[in-house]
Amino acid sequence: MYNFMSASQVANADQDPVVRARLNSCVFKGAVKRNCEWMAVPMCSMNQHTWSEVYDARLRDPELLKELQVFAMKENASELTPA
Repeated sequence: MYNFMSASQVANADQDPVVRARLNSCVFKGAVKRNCEWMAVPMCSMNQHTWSEVYDARLRDPELLKELQVFAMKENASELTPA
């Protein structure tokens, strides 16, 4: 079982040597591309901050705007249909 740290603990890692040590020694990491290079980021950091970075970057990507959006509510029906 993994013991995730709270967002406030991770945000305070620069001032807390115990939290910083936990993040530095973490083996449960996710891959994130930054400056054209892949990095392994501790999942507590991913949950606290990195997902917002990833989603914001994707939403600003002009290529994403060209893609078909997943679902839109069909008028006069309760079922979901592709847009």
